[in-house]
Amino acid sequence: MIQFSKNISLSLISVTRNFSSRKISCSIIISLFTLHFSLFTSCKTTESTTKVENQPEAKVNGVVGQDPKATELENTFLEAKKQEIIGDAQKALSLYEACLKIQPENDAVNFQMANILYQTQKYAEALEHIKISVKQSPTNKFYEQLYAEILNRSGNPKAAGEVYGTLSKQSPNNVDYLFNYAYFLSLSGQNQLAIDQYNKIEQQVGVQEDLAMEKQRLYNKMGKENSGIAEIQKLADANPTEPRFLAMLADMYTQAGQNDKVIEVVKKLAEVDPNNATAQLALSDYYRRAGDNEKYFEAMKKVFASPTMDIDNKIKVMLSYLSYLKDEPRKNEALQLGALLITTHPTEAKAFAMYADVLNQLEQNENALQQYQAALKLDNSKFTIWQQVLYLESAMKLKDSLANDAQRCTELFPAQGLPFYMLGASKLQSKKYDDAVTAISQAIVIGSDDKKLMAELYSTIAEAYNGLKKYSASDSCYELSLSLDNENYFAMNNYAYYLSLRGEKLDRAEVVIQKAIKLLPNSAGNLDTYAWVLYKAKKYQEAKTQIEKALLNGGDKNGTILEHYGDILFQLGETDKAIENWMKAKEFHAESEWLDKKINDKKLYE
Repeated sequence: MIQFSKNISLSLISVTRNFSSRKISCSIIISLFTLHFSLFTSCKTTESTTKVENQPEAKVNGVVGQDPKATELENTFLEAKKQEIIGDAQKALSLYEACLKIQPENDAVNFQMANILYQTQKYAEALEHIKISVKQSPTNKFYEQLYAEILNRSGNPKAAGEVYGTLSKQSPNNVDYLFNYAYFLSLSGQNQLAIDQYNKIEQQVGVQEDLAMEKQRLYNKMGKENSGIAEIQKLADANPTEPRFLAMLADMYTQAGQNDKVIEVVKKLAEVDPNNATAQLALSDYYRRAGDNEKYFEAMKKVFASPTMDIDNKIKVMLSYLSYLKDEPRKNEALQLGALLITTHPTEAKAFAMYADVLNQLEQNENALQQYQAALKLDNSKFTIWQQVLYLESAMKLKDSLANDAQRCTELFPAQGLPFYMLGASKLQSKKYDDAVTAISQAIVIGSDDKKLMAELYSTIAEAYNGLKKYSASDSCYELSLSLDNENYFAMNNYAYYLSLRGEKLDRAEVVIQKAIKLLPNSAGNLDTYAWVLYKAKKYQEAKTQIEKALLNGGDKNGTILEHYGDILFQLGETDKAIENWMKAKEFHAESEWLDKKINDKKLYE
């Protein structure tokens, strides 16, 4: 691609541009040899009115090397230049000022002062000096270029453009002048004139990306989006094998709402670059809107198989599937794309986490857990992934894994309550009640604004205290839990049952379990607990009524409920039926130390 700049031997000023930043930086390149002759050319009598370029004849008052002031001027100038080169701009300025005391209208000295002042952003002072240089040497193009730049930095881009307009008329084939003219025209809002200059450049150098993009930007600014698109179309036509320009064109048609043009360009892009993920993504979107699901998915698979396509774009696609996983075809597509995602991005934790989210929603717990664990191996800093691991291990009753991972999680995230709760729950399952109390207590200390969550913490620690036979602490925690969440029927059932087992606070137990039954009336567990509370209160007939309800709701296959039924029947004098149900309880593996003895002795033991 052509760069619109030139290296000019012994030039005083070189202008470079940057399309994307829309700025012109001006750097002064000084040759001491050139300046030496330029200075002497400038040291002329006021009667001399012409200056011929490339004839650096050192004349002062018409006599070469005779005027002492000319010698002083030369020496002072060279010393100033030396100070400038070694970086002492302030000292250089002082010496240049001394030169001006000898010859105030010297164009070279004023130019050097203007350059230093420009570099130090003293634009007003720089402008005064460069005006003198331009006035004394109106045909010096380097002076003009610095003059234009200082005008621009002084807030007058229009005047800067006029300078380059003059230069470009003098040298119509100089693309640097044309470019800078166009640039300053655009800065001053003369967009169409700027475009005209870019067209002149294009006639000389051919269609170029930077030119096309600049013209497209200006057309958009003028509200002529179609003209801007035409510039990019021309660029794409000039470079038929460059997929990037086709992709740009497709984006512009999309923004303009010209969908027919979009698909036309995208299809061409797919032909030029079959593996272009951007094109395949656009095609997939087109086929989706057209209702062609088969072609949509084929294009989408190519997108997911492309390592160059940003993973975040793929994850957005995967997220869109989460609402449609109940649809069998969409579910299968999500699973295939998830597998492609982790294959294409094997070092990206979020790829595995995303795939795991899909599997988790589909309740493929074992596979989901594996993918979450793979994500943590790549990046263990994401608490949300740890959460899912702990939830799954808890649901799958993997108490050892839960204990280990929860412990690790408490170390990584000591300010999070969930890992301590999960650690405590795992210890509770293992009947390590002291450890459970320690962990859950820390979760309670960390706390939460969520009352239901705090209620869950207190009901869980209540179970641990019950296991330690610290019944007063257990009861207090259950009461606190129910005060925070009066709809937690699970906690109600456990609290009432533990009270019934101890035969304590049976009136309170009856109130609690009745409330649980109102919340969940057909729960065999709740009905059994109510029956057992009544049994402990010696209300055997009422107990029988409730436990028979439990049997009708699935309790007939629960060993503990069947044993309770047998105990109630025995108290009511129905010994044969009692023994019959004790035997059924044994078939369903009731965990009771007295069950065999009851059956063998045909007596009730408690």
